[in-house]
Amino acid sequence: MNSTWLEGVFNSEKLVRQASFVLPEKLEPGVQWTTKTETNVPGAGTQTATTTYKYAGQVEKEGQKLERFTATVEMKFAGGQVPIEITEQKSEGELLFNREAGRLESSNIDLTTHLKITTGGQVIDQDMEHSVEMKW
Repeated sequence: MNSTWLEGVFNSEKLVRQASFVLPEKLEPGVQWTTKTETNVPGAGTQTATTTYKYAGQVEKEGQKLERFTATVEMKFAGGQVPIEITEQKSEGELLFNREAGRLESSNIDLTTHLKITTGGQVIDQDMEHSVEMKW
């Protein structure tokens, strides 16, 4: 199995394009919501990413009051010719929203997964680390 195929499975650019960050109507500390994206990955089937956001209140950074959110991502694969099992995953992220400017100032999400890939009668263990960062 080559690394190009695995890069297609966890394509950071694809994850960024699919990411949607829509604020809930009621914004108070502790409010939590999820978004879900699905992508067909050749050979691997359907890749589902469920992102859970949680509002953590206001913070001040470089003299600006920003709304702070935490984010976690859960990945799954299903229906592929090449079975991929995620045996372990960990993610954490922070998003800062500038209410006054009406824009996302920054986001940073780190995702670490341990994959068990079965192909050609062999099982391959693969660790993947991804970090997606955006700054205004």
